[in-house]
Amino acid sequence: MMRLLGGVGLVATLMAMATIGARPAAAAGCGAHTLKARYAYAFSGFKTQGDTAAQRTPFAQAGHEVYDGKGGVVGNATGSYNGTIVRLKYTGTYTVNADCSGSVTTTDDRGEAAHYDIFVPSDGSSILYIQSDSGVVSAGWERRE
Repeated sequence: MMRLLGGVGLVATLMAMATIGARPAAAAGCGAHTLKARYAYAFSGFKTQGDTAAQRTPFAQAGHEVYDGKGGVVGNATGSYNGTIVRLKYTGTYTVNADCSGSVTTTDDRGEAAHYDIFVPSDGSSILYIQSDSGVVSAGWERRE
């Protein structure tokens, strides 16, 4: 009896180990439709280019964005750029690839453009991003409201 229970225990252990290592079935695939909601976000970074220390400055920004599920995004934010507070609005476009990576390009009401690489879970519940513009180091996170 002890031998039989030991064999059952071994089989159960092996099945549990196989289940732990198994990956969930692949999602149907992401696309622009994955992002169709309002998101709250925060990010911060540092401008690394410029001849003077006054041009190489830290910044932080928080705001809301609305993704339309078709490749368009609009938002508003408050930013602190080396301690100077700026309120702005922006519009942009985005793509989401089947592997749930993508990109966003925005232009604010001051005419400044920004570019980001994004990574999205297949349910669209959040967005992780890093700014891809030269001379800027920044990253952030958004969550669906």
